[in-house]
Amino acid sequence: EVIRSRFCIPVIFSTAYHDKGQIERAKLAIPFGYVLKPIQKRDLKVTIEMALYVVKVDEERRKAEKMLQKSEEKYRNLFEQSPEPIIILNMDGIVSDCNKVAGSIDYGREELIGKNFSELEILQQDRDKYEAILDRVVKGQIEIFEVEINLRNEDVIWLEIHPAIINDENNKSIRLIIRDMTNRRKAEEALRESEVKYRKLVNDSPDLVYRTDNTGKITFISQSVERLSGYTIEEAIGINMAKEVYVYPDQRKAFISELIKNGQIQNFENPLKRKDGSIWWGSANARLLTDVDGNILGVEGIVRDITERIQAEEVLQKINDELEATVEQRTAELKEINNALTILLQKSQEDKIKLEEKVLSNVKELIIPIMKKLRKSQFDEEQMSLLNTIETNLNNIISPFSRILSSKYSSLTPKEIQIANLIKEGKISKEIAESIGSSTNTVEFHRKNLRKKLGLIKTKKNLKTHLLSLP
Repeated sequence: EVIRSRFCIPVIFSTAYHDKGQIERAKLAIPFGYVLKPIQKRDLKVTIEMALYVVKVDEERRKAEKMLQKSEEKYRNLFEQSPEPIIILNMDGIVSDCNKVAGSIDYGREELIGKNFSELEILQQDRDKYEAILDRVVKGQIEIFEVEINLRNEDVIWLEIHPAIINDENNKSIRLIIRDMTNRRKAEEALRESEVKYRKLVNDSPDLVYRTDNTGKITFISQSVERLSGYTIEEAIGINMAKEVYVYPDQRKAFISELIKNGQIQNFENPLKRKDGSIWWGSANARLLTDVDGNILGVEGIVRDITERIQAEEVLQKINDELEATVEQRTAELKEINNALTILLQKSQEDKIKLEEKVLSNVKELIIPIMKKLRKSQFDEEQMSLLNTIETNLNNIISPFSRILSSKYSSLTPKEIQIANLIKEGKISKEIAESIGSSTNTVEFHRKNLRKKLGLIKTKKNLKTHLLSLP
């Protein structure tokens, strides 16, 4: 027995004894043969071959059992060390086994084993639903399902259950791998709430929020599109921006070029077409959408309606243009009036000067000579006094005229001024000599002095013409 069990060597008894007691003792060693003497070679050979074959089979069985044991240990280790809860049910839905993690879902391991899964307290609110699911699983209709569980501490968690049928040699069982989806559910709920808030914010915004793909077709647009452009959301989706929205398609090209260059664009103003063909103005802020490799996916942006501002600017520009035209017209009119007034004033001044010169000339030519002749007459004292008074008053009258004329000819003597005025009147030297009571030679002398003082000595310019040209 020791030889067989320790060394796996088959034992064959060869003996001449065949009494019952001896055979019973031999059985204790579990021999592979019991050969009675006299031994036949053929019987011994067959017995030995059979013994060796049985040993080989037994050894293979032992190895298989050992491998199976190792496999079961490995499976058990994986089962126990799994980070996810695993529950094993028999085909009646009774919990036959579970790992340690499964015992953390509101029940201890000992509490779970032996209980009907669908009758667990935490599943009572949807018991019928879970029983129906398990029935389908038993029938081979495998499906992943989620359950909402109210824990006994009143916390709520979400679990995703992955069922599978396990077939072993003896029976079938159901394996449930459970994943805690609570955090994912909370994240999804937060995302849904965020999307609702974002969508509400977008749809409540008076501005137009949009997104296009890389071909320029609208893939998303806010509700304000109907108010601003006349398109419904359904009509706007799929519209090509360059072909159907931009008044000038080249502006779309400039818009995209700026986006590709800088990745974003601000306050891009351009006219846009409404559904009915009318025009409205928008100011766009946008950014380029790309994937992780930098490939362009599309454009996302916001467009603000600036139509009223543009119209106001156009009206203001029109008013400014009209005002500038009016100012230019009035300025031209004022210039004409000013020129006319200047000419009138100049003419008036010239007429005044001519009148003064005429008065002075007449006084000197017509009255002064007579006054001089009268002084040579025989007057009594009273008559002479009256003559002096007349002469004094006459000098007072013409003295301003004399100052005005002398200012024009500041370098001339009174006699030269008198002769210059007579020359301007067109009188010849003989006529001047008679007017002033001098000789013709004296007048010629003064004429030469006049040409010298007026810078006309070396010129052929006419003295009368030059005098008339002086202011």
